[in-house]
Amino acid sequence: MNAVLVRDDGPVRVVTLNRPDRLNAIDMALLDGLDAALAGAEAEAGVRAILLEGAGRAFSAGDDLEDQLRISAAGRAAVVRQVEVLQRISERMLFGAKPMIGAVQGWAVGGGFAWTLNCDFALWAEDAKGFLPEIAYGLFVSGGASWLLPRLAGTALAREMILRGRRAGARELLEAGVASRVVPAARLRQEALALAQELAALPPDGVGRAKRALLAPDRAALESAMRLEAEACVAGACDPAALARLAAVAAGRKAR
Repeated sequence: MNAVLVRDDGPVRVVTLNRPDRLNAIDMALLDGLDAALAGAEAEAGVRAILLEGAGRAFSAGDDLEDQLRISAAGRAAVVRQVEVLQRISERMLFGAKPMIGAVQGWAVGGGFAWTLNCDFALWAEDAKGFLPEIAYGLFVSGGASWLLPRLAGTALAREMILRGRRAGARELLEAGVASRVVPAARLRQEALALAQELAALPPDGVGRAKRALLAPDRAALESAMRLEAEACVAGACDPAALARLAAVAAGRKAR
C-alpha cells in the first residue's frame, strides 16, 4: 500500500497520508512519498493549490517509533538522510509558490503537528488535538515548529507544548492563531477542498508573490531555526538514552 496517495480535483492536488492502520505515523516510506508528492505538485503548472490530509481517524500520529529505531540502528548517515527529508518537506510547504491547505482530524502529533504549522491555512476538526512529545523522548521538534509556534501562539503556550508536551484542542489552537478555522469533523474535507478551490482560482503569480512577501522579513531566522532543529534531531536520534526511551515506549504499546 502506498504510504502517500495523490489525486487531482481540478486544479487542486490532494495529497493523502495513507497509513490509516498506524494513524498515519511517520516512517521513511511516508516521508519519501510526501517529499515526492509535494515536489511533483510544485512542478506541475496545472496544479494551483495543494490540500494535505490524512486517511482514517488521524492526520498523523507523529513518529513511527519502530521505524525510528530501525533508522537509528542503521547509523548516523541514515538518520541524517531522514532528517534532511523531514525538513525538506517543511521547506516545500513553507517556501513553495502554491498555497498549502491542511485538513486536520483526530491527532496531529510531532512532525504531523509541525506540518499543520507549515500550511498557509490549517482547518481543524472540532475534536482534533495536537501535541509535541519529542522532548520527553530526548528528541527534538522539526519543521520550524521551534520558531513558528511561539510566533503564532505566543511563548507561553509554545513552552507548554514543546517543553511539557501539553496537548491542545482545536478550539484552543484557533484562539492561539495556530488553526485557521475549526469545523465539524463531518464537514472537514468538504470545507478544506472548497477553500483549496477558492485559492486555486486566484492568479498564481500573485499568490506566489504573496507567499514570498509574507515570509520574506523572517525567512532567514526561520531557516536558521530549522538548521538548528536538524542538528538537534540528528543528535537525539543517535543518542542511546533517547533510543532506550523510544524502545520502552514502543514495547509498552505492543504489550497493550
